[in-house]
Amino acid sequence: MNLLLSLRIGAPIPQYYQNSTLDLIKQEAKDLIIYDCDNHSDSVIISYAADLLEKSAKAAIIIEMEQEGDFPLGQLRLLFTKLIQHTTKILLVTVGTHPVANHILQALPATIQFHNLDNPKQVKQILSFLDRINEQ
Repeated sequence: MNLLLSLRIGAPIPQYYQNSTLDLIKQEAKDLIIYDCDNHSDSVIISYAADLLEKSAKAAIIIEMEQEGDFPLGQLRLLFTKLIQHTTKILLVTVGTHPVANHILQALPATIQFHNLDNPKQVKQILSFLDRINEQ
């Protein structure tokens, strides 16, 4: 199984949050398991994300970080540890910056990281990134 894991670091969002980018990717890439969580997710949700990462053959990780505010990582720290353990099967896209997250993610090889897409809503860029999973 291949995984697209969307992570968000920022202020709390409404309970019925909908990510239009992920919705479009779901329509285009039906063979991906798509899961999203954020720095406010509880440990059960983060543990499930870690399990999906563990079981996936390849994984694309998109981390969107709000530019303003130094938001705590919360339970995402546990998931970042898993990313470091699975560098051979992941590709990482980061949008924005977060001081602690950036420091942790420096442990990942630069060859699997893509930073600050021009616009996270540009589905073509994200789909192009996802195509790279199949090339590896």
